Amino acid sequence: APAQRRRERASTALSLQVGFVTAFLLVIVVLPIAAVVWKSTGNGWSGFWSVVSSPQAVAALKLSVVTSTLAVLTTAVFGTIIAWVLVRDDFPGKAVVNGLIDLPFALPTIVTGLTLATLYGPRSPFGINLAYSAPAIVLALLFVTLPFIVRSVQPVLMELDREIEEASTTLGASSFATFRR
Repeated sequence: APAQRRRERASTALSLQVGFVTAFLLVIVVLPIAAVVWKSTGNGWSGFWSVVSSPQAVAALKLSVVTSTLAVLTTAVFGTIIAWVLVRDDFPGKAVVNGLIDLPFALPTIVTGLTLATLYGPRSPFGINLAYSAPAIVLALLFVTLPFIVRSVQPVLMELDREIEEASTTLGASSFATFRR
């Protein structure tokens, strides 16, 4: 009987958790998307298509695709290299680099935006003004996405057997060939 009551309590708790998550996703995700779809089709499908195919919408879509593709390619290359260095090498300041990698996880979005605007805006201490430009978008995307790549690749690299790397080196492969393969 006590085991049965524990199962019933666990089942009730699970039901409450699923209900809470479903309600949260409904309010935060589904309702706003439904409102956008509803509002966008207010003038019918022809009105929707004329808005979506307008020059401003096409330019915004192109900007999003180009900047996000550039950010993905850059983070894939440099994120993998950074993860490799953090896993394979010991150097002074490694803890600082690890902390800097996790910084975007800890900063609120508004702080990140203000920091990037201060560092690369019209009053930049570096004399670089990237405000309201495609490079600024790429820079913001890099700042936000790089930690995800590094933290995703690190466990995979930790699991790789070092003996395979050593065998590759003894067989004459360069460091880059070992890394690449």
